[in-house]
Amino acid sequence: MTALYAKRRLNKAEDSQVTESSLIASREALVDQVKLPTDCVTGLSPMELSLMKSTVIDVNEALTTSGNAFRSAMADLVTLKTNIGKGNWRAFLKSGVLNISEKRAEEWVNSYTKWIGTDEGSLVQDHVLASMSSRTMSKLAGATSEIRNEALGIIMGGGKITEADVTKMVSKKSIRTLEQKALTETLKDIGNEEKKLVKKASDVDECKQEMRSEAEAYQKIVSIGQRLEKLWEELRKAQLVNPENELVAAYESHLKSQGSKNILNKRVLDLMYMTKGLDASAWNEIAVNAKKKTLQDAGDQEFMKLQNPNG
Repeated sequence: MTALYAKRRLNKAEDSQVTESSLIASREALVDQVKLPTDCVTGLSPMELSLMKSTVIDVNEALTTSGNAFRSAMADLVTLKTNIGKGNWRAFLKSGVLNISEKRAEEWVNSYTKWIGTDEGSLVQDHVLASMSSRTMSKLAGATSEIRNEALGIIMGGGKITEADVTKMVSKKSIRTLEQKALTETLKDIGNEEKKLVKKASDVDECKQEMRSEAEAYQKIVSIGQRLEKLWEELRKAQLVNPENELVAAYESHLKSQGSKNILNKRVLDLMYMTKGLDASAWNEIAVNAKKKTLQDAGDQEFMKLQNPNG
């Protein structure tokens, strides 16, 4: 072995060690970045915690690899189909040389041609692709972008979408609300670089998921507000209740003694004051004056009895 050959082998070994060390350091950095819920890690030893984080990395990487291979296989089939005759293609599918059925191969080609192989389809993350069956994917490929976005949102949120689910979504297309259409248009804006709603293309899916959550929260508040407006109007029309009235006080006392939970809440009274254009202090003054008048009336009656004991 010459000195030059020995030196080359040594350099190669050192390069290999550096590469391996870099990979290890990179993996350790990924593991450290994994965030787990408190209930998942409570009571775990450092070794068990490290194992759980490593499992997250390994499973997610496997799903990404699976989805990427899935996408590649579909592209290969489409390439073959476009370069051979129809008769050869049919014979190829029926030959049994593929480890998938003829039906599945056709579904893959349909999915890639109409969706996955398009600009829109390129935004579908590999791990999401891996979680869909070929039938579901093919069904989505024939649906609208609006429905595909809705389905992807469910999947990315941890849900499951079947072929039957997509069929139901398609059948409801004609009765989709204006709010759903507005969300779809917003999702399109997020994917449009010219709108500049997202800084990086890699953040598009995450931004869309956030938008769906924000839209849901927005509409929930709108719905609560609409109910409040109706209740506000009912309060405005309702008869005022004087909590200082002796009859009301007696009734409320018995409600409490019976263990009833239907006791008038002060906050509700405050709202009632507001609906009728009265502030709390003004109404309290009215209530106090009413109480004084009640006491005065009672005093006057007692005085009259003393003046006319036979009456």
